[in-house]
Amino acid sequence: SVTKIRDGVVFDLSALAKGYGADRLAADAEATGCISYMIDIGGEIRISGERQGGGPWRIGIENPAPTGPSVENVLHLTATGLATSGDYRNFRLIEGKRVDHILDPRTGRPAENNVASVTVLHPSAMWADAYATAFMVMGEQDSMSLADEVGVAVYMLIYAGGGTAESPEPSFMARYNPAMSSYLVPARQGN
Repeated sequence: SVTKIRDGVVFDLSALAKGYGADRLAADAEATGCISYMIDIGGEIRISGERQGGGPWRIGIENPAPTGPSVENVLHLTATGLATSGDYRNFRLIEGKRVDHILDPRTGRPAENNVASVTVLHPSAMWADAYATAFMVMGEQDSMSLADEVGVAVYMLIYAGGGTAESPEPSFMARYNPAMSSYLVPARQGN
């Protein structure tokens, strides 16, 4: 997904390539008459129809607590694309400081805000993938404003209680726009 255009310039499509791949596979599945499927390419997902046994597909949203992964909430979905971006799996420690893998194109430096992860629903997994990455850079307020403006459902986990990039707090505050609420089922209900 990386193409060298000329010396010193690289075009990297990895921010949406997995979502694009999921969309392409979904189109191929539908062309063969498949109406129920879940395609997952590294967390970028395309869903259609119902799961085996009936009912909507159940997709967990991970709580990236430093004590270990757990399910924060469960989405019940039948036809959509979904992508999650976060700063909790892919990072480096540089001189003792935790540095995110997602770069802010405005500064050329790793994104710095209080966003731990962003899950986006969109009919296209590629667009969900692109929005999730962009929202990780934009931060909480700007992301929610844009999500409301363009009408995409967003579930965002925010570092709370003074969490820092160097040592994330185990407590997170979840925030979602109203478009997401009909999809969510609290994980503690065992779904």
